[in-house]
Amino acid sequence: MDTQAPLAVEAPEARTVMDKAAPEDGINKETPSQDAQLGVQKIEAVTLAWTKKSLAASLINIWIIFLVNGLRGSILFSLTPFVTSDFQSHSLLTVIGVVSDAMTSAVYIPMAKLLDLWGRAEGLLIMVISATLGIILMATSHNLAMFCAAQVM
Repeated sequence: MDTQAPLAVEAPEARTVMDKAAPEDGINKETPSQDAQLGVQKIEAVTLAWTKKSLAASLINIWIIFLVNGLRGSILFSLTPFVTSDFQSHSLLTVIGVVSDAMTSAVYIPMAKLLDLWGRAEGLLIMVISATLGIILMATSHNLAMFCAAQVM
């Protein structure tokens, strides 16, 4: 014989608004997760508010940024031999690329953590400022050391 009392069943009208929004797996898709980092909460809130038009606009903007970055890279690749020969350091052409690639790869993981902590928009702003500063430094460099530092930026 079972000594436990039967479980009480609530009427459907007694559920709250948040309960109605929550799916069967218990995860509420109407609000960002509260235990995530601030940057993750921000991007979750943005993706909950996106429409198909805003998603298409953001994908077009990503493509334009990728295109401009590729154009910048191809121009830099074409002009680097000219710059290094002007400094009479043409033999250091490969060293510049290796050092800048190594420094760039070392920034990926810390930048990903900063994106989680601060947010994607702030990270994009930091990267745009850093790339712009690097291009300005490259244009105004008068020696190879400054050019190398600018390319790392």
